[in-house]
Amino acid sequence: MESNSYKKYEEAQKRVKKIKDFYGHIILFLVIVPIVFIVRFFLLPQMGIVSNEEGFNNWLNWNTYIFPIMWLMAIGIHALTVFKPRKIKDWEEKKIQELIEKEEQEANQHWK
Repeated sequence: MESNSYKKYEEAQKRVKKIKDFYGHIILFLVIVPIVFIVRFFLLPQMGIVSNEEGFNNWLNWNTYIFPIMWLMAIGIHALTVFKPRKIKDWEEKKIQELIEKEEQEANQHWK
């Protein structure tokens, strides 16, 4: 079985990667959303792609605004998975240890 310190190091390394990925997610959001708004409100009208049809403009506006809202919801869910309460993690570790010990006891009884 692995040494306890090596296991803790691996867990910490995985946690740092998850946090790093979360911050990357936020940075991507902060880069992409302004680009979407610039394209929608400056480039599309200059290129003549936005028509005078009210229905099309409403559809385009809804999609422009709903995109960052949905993405923020995804970031919120991502944050909950990365920064979940420690009590859950402690419970998971205790349960894993309990199951390992139970399997070892069953294996020892089987060979006696």
